[in-house]
Amino acid sequence: MHSLARISQAVSISGIRRFSSAAPTKLQFQLVTSDHCSLCFHFKKHFGNYVSSRGLDWTLQEVDIQSDKDLFEKYKYDIPVLLLDGNLVLKHRFSRILLERHLGIYEE
Repeated sequence: MHSLARISQAVSISGIRRFSSAAPTKLQFQLVTSDHCSLCFHFKKHFGNYVSSRGLDWTLQEVDIQSDKDLFEKYKYDIPVLLLDGNLVLKHRFSRILLERHLGIYEE
């Protein structure tokens, strides 16, 4: 697991999930993608909506799977793939719940 101990729990206010001020303010994710990938397009859209709706300063760097032989061999059947510090976070479809669980900020 990542050294994200500074992440605090999400707080639910009137049914809307909010992050406390201790939520990570700057994370750099990588999205392994390729041209003409419709799942990748939808993944980027949902990730962007998630980040902007919560006012987070997270960035998403796209990495073409064809540009890296190791990434291609590892993820050729799994794009889109979301990585944080080189570690797998999500693949195939964006999921707010799975992302929050991975970061340790999901509340049931």
